[in-house]
Amino acid sequence: MKNILNLAFYKSIINSDFSLLSLNSNKNINFIKTDVKINSYNRLKTLDIFQLIKSCKQFIRILQFVKLQNLAEVNIIVLNKQYFHLLKSYFTEFPTGSNLKIHYLINKSKKSINTVSLDIIIGDSKLEINKNRVKSAFMNKTFLLQNINPNIELSQMGTYKIYNDTSDFKKIVFLISLIDLVFKNKF
Repeated sequence: MKNILNLAFYKSIINSDFSLLSLNSNKNINFIKTDVKINSYNRLKTLDIFQLIKSCKQFIRILQFVKLQNLAEVNIIVLNKQYFHLLKSYFTEFPTGSNLKIHYLINKSKKSINTVSLDIIIGDSKLEINKNRVKSAFMNKTFLLQNINPNIELSQMGTYKIYNDTSDFKKIVFLISLIDLVFKNKF
């Protein structure tokens, strides 16, 4: 049964556009497997599928760990206002049954001492902002950080990372469905 679920997960990543990038960057990035030049303006890049699956599985395991804790809280920090409203309306309409909070730009919630907290940062932010965000998260006793963006960061600073283009609407929908499936015990 587990092999069937793994195969379905692999197929969903490959069949969706989650492994494709349309960033117009000429940088040589370790996460990119192939680079196809469509015309002089557009390039299509595919991510290394094994690296992508590994980082998605880490994300799923973190969500499962937080879900099993009694006093757990998940904060999704979105750096795009449209995606903030999309996530807010989706998780208001279809609640996950866990302590899930959506924030725009910063995490405003205060944590108690016994709370296990996960901050998921979705969006294209610069490294300087991420350094300050990580420092403030550690000061607020948040030790699980998941970063989802297309930036190349020299130091992960103790965070988990999914390298992907978060300006693409389909990728946000994929992430929403992944979070929803984990919290509803379907994954």
